[in-house]
Amino acid sequence: MRIINISKGPRGVNTLSGPVLLEPGQEVDVELNAAEAKIADATGWFDMSGEAKAEPASEPVGLIAEHRGGGRFFIMDGGKPVGEAMSKDDAEAFNALSDEDKAEFLKKS
Repeated sequence: MRIINISKGPRGVNTLSGPVLLEPGQEVDVELNAAEAKIADATGWFDMSGEAKAEPASEPVGLIAEHRGGGRFFIMDGGKPVGEAMSKDDAEAFNALSDEDKAEFLKKS
């Protein structure tokens, strides 16, 4: 099952192979038993859509705000979340900035 941490902080989930900590915006494929899946879903911390995402041909270069599930966008650097969740409008505004302005924005947040 593919799950995405849609909360503002790191969150853990108990998988069949042991606990897994997910950073904000991070997504992983995990195996959960029915009880753990129900608990994880009830927290509201995770997008539990269960649909595996196709791997991108290549990771975006530089800072970019990407949709990471649950209607939330995160600032990503090389496929790793480095910023807080933001709205679609804020993500579009961020992506329109120059590389220097994006880096400055990230320093201030």
